[in-house]
Amino acid sequence: MTPTQEIEAAARKLSSGMLIARADLDVPLAKLLRETAALHTPNECGKHVGCGPLGCEWCGDEDWPCADMRNALAVARVVVRGINTVAS
Repeated sequence: MTPTQEIEAAARKLSSGMLIARADLDVPLAKLLRETAALHTPNECGKHVGCGPLGCEWCGDEDWPCADMRNALAVARVVVRGINTVAS
C-alpha cells in the first residue's frame, strides 16, 4: 500500500462517521489528510528505469516520504487501527 493509499483509507474511515470520539474533528481531519497527500508527491527521476523517488516535489524535502507525509501517515495509521485502542 502506498503512502497516499494509506492516507486515503484513513480519510474514508473518518468521513464515514465510523469514529465518534470527536465527531466534530473527523471531517476536517480527513480533509487535512487528503490535502497533505495531494500536495506532497514524490519527485521521480524519470531518466533511469527503477530509480526511486528523489524526495518530495512540493516541499523539497530530500527524503520520501517527506516529513509532512510521515506525520500524515502516523495519524492515518492510528485512525485505521482505531483511536479507542490507542487512547486506552
